[in-house]
Amino acid sequence: MIECYLDDCFNGMKKIEDKKIDCVLTDPPYGINYQSGWTKKFDKIHNDKTVFDLDYFFNELNRITKDDSAFYIYVGIQTLDLFLYEVKKIATLRNLIVIPRTQKGGNGSLSQSFSPQNEFIIFATKGNKKIEETKILKPSTSYLKDKRKKAPEYITRLPDYWEWTKAGVPNNSRVHPTEKDLSALLVAIQCSTKENDWVIDPFAGSGSTLLACQQLNRNCIGFELEKQYFDIIQGRLNENKWIRNRIYNK
Repeated sequence: MIECYLDDCFNGMKKIEDKKIDCVLTDPPYGINYQSGWTKKFDKIHNDKTVFDLDYFFNELNRITKDDSAFYIYVGIQTLDLFLYEVKKIATLRNLIVIPRTQKGGNGSLSQSFSPQNEFIIFATKGNKKIEETKILKPSTSYLKDKRKKAPEYITRLPDYWEWTKAGVPNNSRVHPTEKDLSALLVAIQCSTKENDWVIDPFAGSGSTLLACQQLNRNCIGFELEKQYFDIIQGRLNENKWIRNRIYNK
């Protein structure tokens, strides 16, 4: 079941029962006023400049997640230390996953920093949760070039540098200015959940987490504050008519 709510996650999470969620997968606001610079296609992400209560947010995540749950949280370098501090209050830090950016280049003055080429995901778990056995096809094998020559090769022990994934979606195909590519989300969900487990994305954005859960037969709860993007989520989910979704308009 995929549940999407047009609501603030702080209101929505209050209604979720204790220890329901198996996995948290989200891209929270970084406390900046985001305005897409490459196109007029998108408005500002109004809630991205909100300085929300991280302590309260993680306390709620702690309440609604199971004792063997997993956390995948996209972070920016500017707020990495803040999120790490809060994550380690409720879970055990396992890795900082690095994902190469789709669009190379950087923000701000390069006289003060190097051009960012990657994005980061904080990976943490409660308890002794194991990574599910997941086969990821190696992107550089000759099998992909000529399937007659060689059997496919798989990555069986996943590294913390996910070079076969993409951090974002190319500019010309985005429906949201910070839209995440499904490849990384699909890997994370497969590694830390089983079919019919519950995933939550408190900051749903374009709905990529919900769409990935839909494809993998996981249950998912998402919250999106802005009507523009909530409508996009509704449209993306409804493309798969054989899946029953519940879309809630506050």
